[in-house]
Amino acid sequence: MQQQFDSDFCGSLPLSFINQIQPYGMLWVLDLESLEIVQISQNSSEYLGISHEAIIQNKLSQYTDEETIAQLRSKMSISGEKLPMTLTLAANGTKRVFHALIHHHEEYLVMELEPATAGKDSSFTSVYQEVRYIMAVIKSAATKNEVFNLAVKALKQLSGFDRIMIYEFDELWNGTVVAEVLEEGMDPYLGLRFPA
Repeated sequence: MQQQFDSDFCGSLPLSFINQIQPYGMLWVLDLESLEIVQISQNSSEYLGISHEAIIQNKLSQYTDEETIAQLRSKMSISGEKLPMTLTLAANGTKRVFHALIHHHEEYLVMELEPATAGKDSSFTSVYQEVRYIMAVIKSAATKNEVFNLAVKALKQLSGFDRIMIYEFDELWNGTVVAEVLEEGMDPYLGLRFPA
């Protein structure tokens, strides 16, 4: 089988960003701004049922939904981390779920993708990915209040609870609600002290 390489593109990337990878996953390189697919591993066709040549130069939005694109853009704002996420890619009427590690290098977004497996491992992997993302977001916070607000939002998303609060305690163990997220229609406790 004859292999075709874009030597100009490959020459501009470090050796770690070549289009040969282990067969249990695939690698996609996208333009950071437009999310145009500029390089992919050849085995992508095995996972999506479409030739890898046909995928290149298309936008990622052609293969996934807007919610996933928004989630991806949100994760891209965190620099210096390989961030996990789960995404669904669709081509030729077939949808597949993948676990991805994403990171950016200069003007490129690199996505390492593995097919998600059903069952217990998938559930653990999903929770692990979400916790790792939450930790990366919290790590990027600049102030204590920003950490609190990011933490309650992330814990609510992860747990599904109606209300999440963070208390700050004084030396007598009186607690003040310093951060809170809650369902619409619920009474807020933000700023309240317990015991009153």
